[in-house]
Amino acid sequence: MRVAIGRFSERQPELIGERGQPREHVRQLLELLRRSALADRLRQLADFLGEPRDRRGGATSAVAFAVGVAHELLELSEVHNPLIFANRQDAGRQLAAALGDLAGVSGVLVLGLPRGGVPVAHEVAEAIGAPLDVFVVRKLGAPHQPELALGAVASGGIIVLNDEIVRQLGVDRTQLDSIVASERAVVSERDGAYRGDRPALAVEGRTVVVVDDGLATGATMRVALAALRAQNAGALVAAAPVAPPEVVAMLEDEADRVVVLAAPERFIAVGAWYRDFRQVTDDEVRSLVR
Repeated sequence: MRVAIGRFSERQPELIGERGQPREHVRQLLELLRRSALADRLRQLADFLGEPRDRRGGATSAVAFAVGVAHELLELSEVHNPLIFANRQDAGRQLAAALGDLAGVSGVLVLGLPRGGVPVAHEVAEAIGAPLDVFVVRKLGAPHQPELALGAVASGGIIVLNDEIVRQLGVDRTQLDSIVASERAVVSERDGAYRGDRPALAVEGRTVVVVDDGLATGATMRVALAALRAQNAGALVAAAPVAPPEVVAMLEDEADRVVVLAAPERFIAVGAWYRDFRQVTDDEVRSLVR
């Protein structure tokens, strides 16, 4: 996606303002517009507006004018940009169209990764006539380095370990058992919260479509696929509306099929590709999977 830099540059003298106004801030603003993704710029511009101040403590007119022009450009660009999804339901319907060959096929199961992936998965399941369930995944964070994954635990109590990482960090059995027990309890709690007393749908031998609302690093999807392999799922389909190209390439080695509608080079974040990316609540998830 590109903003109309040409039009903006033509108006640059107007944005500079008179002597004494913050030229450096305006220059930074222009650079911000060139480098950031469209859907993320409004938030950044709103933050930026609060930085330069005149002597009375208010935002300067040059910066205020620049923000106004930016809003106009962004609105025009987003309206005509087919890669921006209206919301998760819209993304799900478009994803379902790309999975249309699975419609009516027996043995297909759709799993949504909570919470954001469930509304998308619901649209897919409805369109192809497949049952829908939720699949909870929790990372097993390393001691003192919780951002580093030793593996993961998923719905059904399935554990996937990265033995090499465990060995390199010298994590002993007692530490590992404690971490697994803690995260397994969280998965069990969330499974119960979303599904109630209903047991998880069986995946063995089935074509399983794993759906998320977008893939930033692909870590959660990869763990889900590994856990489902361990449960002897048949064909595994990784599906999402948007993901970076490198994540798509990585998943192609781990899933039997990868369906991603858009793989932009300048990805930024999942939410940048949605007009409405409000948080999905637990109640919404429950209403969709029961």
